Amino acid sequence: MRAKGEASTLYILFLAFVWFFFNVGASVYIKDYLVFHPLPTLVTLAQAAVGTICGILTLGVKAIYWPKDKKSRQLILLNAFSHCYATLLTNASTFYVAVSFTHTVKASDPLFTAIVSRYVLQARENMLTYFSILVTVVGITLASLTEFNFDTMGLIYALVSTFLFSVRTVYSKKTMVDLRMKDSDLFLVISLLTMIFSGISAIFMGLFYPEEYYNALFGKPEWLLLFKVGFCHYLYNVTSYMLLTQVAAITHSVLQGLKRLVIIFFAIAYFGNPVSTLNMIASCVAIFGAGLYGWSKRPGNPVTKKVERSDSNTELV
Repeated sequence: MRAKGEASTLYILFLAFVWFFFNVGASVYIKDYLVFHPLPTLVTLAQAAVGTICGILTLGVKAIYWPKDKKSRQLILLNAFSHCYATLLTNASTFYVAVSFTHTVKASDPLFTAIVSRYVLQARENMLTYFSILVTVVGITLASLTEFNFDTMGLIYALVSTFLFSVRTVYSKKTMVDLRMKDSDLFLVISLLTMIFSGISAIFMGLFYPEEYYNALFGKPEWLLLFKVGFCHYLYNVTSYMLLTQVAAITHSVLQGLKRLVIIFFAIAYFGNPVSTLNMIASCVAIFGAGLYGWSKRPGNPVTKKVERSDSNTELV
């Protein structure tokens, strides 16, 4: 049993590493592409298209599942809608502000997820868990202060996208459990629907910015860079869903916060921004918060047992 538990832990750590790696790549490539063509809707369409193609090539067309009952269809549509426009608004925020600032705001994801989980999954957490999330968020927020580039639209887009990603995380967990869908099958369906949603949005935006879209598609296209954006986006989302099947939604959210810390450091280094002592201190605070979260969730913790006894079926693990 102990060996099985260690293997499971190593598998989760491997998924987290792959998730972090390709998310860093996607963040950098998105910023690079938006420098050439400031069209976040087109980036979102490319991400969804590559994800759909890769999903069909690896899983086959038969993996595209569309339930017959209305309630299940609404559940999948909610997943796709929140995923599509969370991705679109993240790309828009990345255009308006620095990558580090976007991920600073999105570091509030654990708090949003905890709130949504409480009302959707009826998940209950102890006070120590909530405190550890707060510590992690504060640490990640402080880590990016050396590249604080405030913009009102960038802030609004990042906040709304963070909320939508939290909704997607919680409802994805609910969908996989209620409909007994595999993580890969769910992501394929979401990618397909996102491609439709973002395609409609791109056509609509093209009516207002025809010259920009023409230049991006036929004038000076950056197809290879756009493919890199889509491919990295596909891989980090696939590993994200695989990881979500192994851990609770709120644990997934905290790992997402640590991932943002990695992205912030890499973006600062890649784009030539200096790193201050504050960054190093803040990273230690974030790591401490993550460790405190892990301790608060361990089975032997008396506080965790107290919550579990009061409601043993409140959290999906």
